[in-house]
Amino acid sequence: MLSDVFLLVSISSLKYKDDKFYQLITDNAVYFSAMELSCKKVRFLPEINYWYNYATGDNIFKRIKLKEYREIEAHVRAKKPYRCFH
Repeated sequence: MLSDVFLLVSISSLKYKDDKFYQLITDNAVYFSAMELSCKKVRFLPEINYWYNYATGDNIFKRIKLKEYREIEAHVRAKKPYRCFH
């Protein structure tokens, strides 16, 4: 269960270099950590299970620069992976 695995995620995994929480792409920070902790018990689902709606008035691409988004994404991906938890 994602909620059980999420409890094992360090708070620092959800923070940017200035020690503030990520304001964008927090789903990546949460899901990457959870998948790493799950000991490869993750499987690919070919059907669409989640749909991002970019046409909303609260679209992050309208509010921020794409450069900032990519910078945070690179920071999330560069973090040291979690060890598998049994």
